This record gives sequence, C-alpha cells and structure tokens, in this order.
Amino acid sequence: MGTDYRAIAGPVAEGFNNGVHVADTLLSGGFERSDTISHNLSNLGSGKDVGGPWLLTRDVWSYNLGKVTSGKFKFSDTVFSGGPSASHADAETDSQMTVKGATSIARTIPTNPSFNAVTFIGESMSDGIPSVPVIESWREQTKTAKASGGEYLNMQFGWLPLVSDIRKFAKAVSNHGKILSDLRQGSGKTTRVGYSFPSSVTSASQNFTATLYRGGNSGISANASAAYNSYKEAKTWFNGAFTYHLPVSNSQFGKAKLYAEYADKLLGVKPSPSSIYNAAPWTWALDWFTNAGDIVQNISALGQNGLVLQYGYIMSSSITHETMTHSAGTDFSLGTYTAASKSRKREMKKRLQSNPYGFGVTDSSLSTAQKAIIAALGLSSFHGGKG
Repeated sequence: MGTDYRAIAGPVAEGFNNGVHVADTLLSGGFERSDTISHNLSNLGSGKDVGGPWLLTRDVWSYNLGKVTSGKFKFSDTVFSGGPSASHADAETDSQMTVKGATSIARTIPTNPSFNAVTFIGESMSDGIPSVPVIESWREQTKTAKASGGEYLNMQFGWLPLVSDIRKFAKAVSNHGKILSDLRQGSGKTTRVGYSFPSSVTSASQNFTATLYRGGNSGISANASAAYNSYKEAKTWFNGAFTYHLPVSNSQFGKAKLYAEYADKLLGVKPSPSSIYNAAPWTWALDWFTNAGDIVQNISALGQNGLVLQYGYIMSSSITHETMTHSAGTDFSLGTYTAASKSRKREMKKRLQSNPYGFGVTDSSLSTAQKAIIAALGLSSFHGGKG
C-alpha cells in the first residue's frame, strides 16, 4: 500500500497597531491523505486498466479574510470563530460496497435479455402472448373474419381481441430479433457500462453570532451577525467493462431476422383479416418457441463461461461542505470591518476493485474453467473485491 499525505496550510492573518505590523496568526488549512494499492501508472494513456483499491480522506478550511478599515487596528485582517458544525458521514463499508457492486454487475450485463425467456415461455399459456395451441387457432379465426366481413369487425370479442393478441406476440418477436442482432455485434468487443445508485442529499442553514478577532491578537474582539449553510451528499456508483464471445450460429440469427420481418408485416398500421392470414406461413409463430429455448441455453452458457469483466469498480463518496459568512459592521474596540467568510470541505472517497467474475469473489472460489478463460483473455484476477 502506498500512502500520500499532504498538509494544506491556511492563510496568514496580519495584525496592525497604529499602522505598525505587530503579529500574525496562521490559520489551519487542513490535510489530504490518499491510500492506494498496486496502481500500474505505467499504463496511463494506454486505455488499459490502471486503477486499484483506493481511499481518500480530505478536510480543508478555506478563508476569505476581512479587513479592519478604520481606527487603531486599521489594515489588520479579521479572523472569526463560532457557529454550528455538521456531522460528516464516512464512506460506505467494504461489505456495503460489495453488495452494491454485485447489484451493479447484475444490472449492466450486456447479455441480459430484455425479459426472461424462461418466464416468457411459461407464462405464454395464460398471459397476454397467446399459447402455442392458440397460435394454430389464429388461422381459423382469420378465416371466419374474412367470411364475416364488416359485422365481424365490430364484434367486441372477435376480431379486435385477435388483432391485439397478434400485435403483442409480433412485438415480442420483433424485439427479440433486434436483441439477438445487438448481442451478436457486441461479441468479442469491449462493452463499457456504468450504474449509479440514488444519491442522498441534505442541506441546512441558520443565523448565528460570530466572534471577530484582529490578526495576531485574540484579546481584541467584536460580535458580528453571520449566516451558516451546509450541504451534504453521499453517492455510490459503478463503472466497468465486459467482454464475451457468443457461440451462436449465423443460421439462428437468420431465422430471428426472418421472424422479425414477419412480425413487422403483422404490425401494419391498419391490419385486415386478409393481410394477417396471408402475411407468412403460420409456422413462424410456432418455430419461435423452439429458438427461444436456444436463446436461454446460450445466455446460460455466457453467464458461466464466456462473459467476464475486463475491469470493474464500485465507488463511494461522501462530501460535507459548510460555509459561514459574517456581514460588515463597526465595533467600538475593533473599529470598522468588512464582510468575510470561511468554508470547510470534508470528503471521503473509496474505490473497490472487482474480480473478473464479480465482487466478493476470491481466486480460490474460481473454477478451473474460469481461471483458464481469465488467462486466455489476458486478464489478471485482480486483487480487490474480497470484502
């Protein structure tokens, strides 16, 4: 682990007495600490993974000093104290980030189907999309519609429900054609992804009475009206890149595109019984169910073997920003002074690195096949994500 520590010096408040510079007050600035593990900085600019586990803590005061503009202490800088202070939340724990990291990966996997094909097949017997036996009955229903003419078209439970059923089914087929095409195009390439969790933001404000001092002499003071504002934000997000190799034949994609064409024809603006009946051989609807099983099988194989993370990071940040401002005024002992302000910014940023097979996965938990895939793709097994 490498640690960089940096002290940040604040400004110097100068004090004067009858125009003579007599003393200074050094105001605290803060600090910054960065802890890193195994950052390969030689890869900077190469497009390769250069990150690693990281923790940053920062606490810095910033000042906009006021001035005494009249009286014995003219030219002196003013320093003020007092006022409320906000609590500061730490970054999330390793365990919390590991859980969110796993969620992020699950929601960004490029081979995820738009809906679960297994559920699609199971529910097709009763919900929305017609069952396989019903598809065969469409032929008979359209025959009846063609023969009945206008009277049948107006039947509430005849032609209109049939069109609705076919539209829903055709839409599912059409969308799957595009999904398969996108899936194929991404095979063997790097797919970069990101995911953010909802942020937590709070703010507060109030008035208070600040105590002013001239630089170099805390014994001379005055009271001034001041305002306090605070802003706190906590957020967690994920960035990663996947790679996968798709074991699907051209003929399967060809079938999917053909079915999509059939579906698109059925999705005409103003379908009629004749157009639906003559659109295509009705076997396109039955064949689709056979290919759905192939899709499920391929996605399962990708999830276990071909799909890995080239890199993945879950990051957490908490920031507390406070500002205090006092107004200009005149005090008998201090003299006339200008407005001034000071602010404090506290930060904690944390980053955990994933294993190619997810957060919370250790080298010892990987199978021989998974290790072989990592080696074949030229990936390291990483050193983070063991939280």
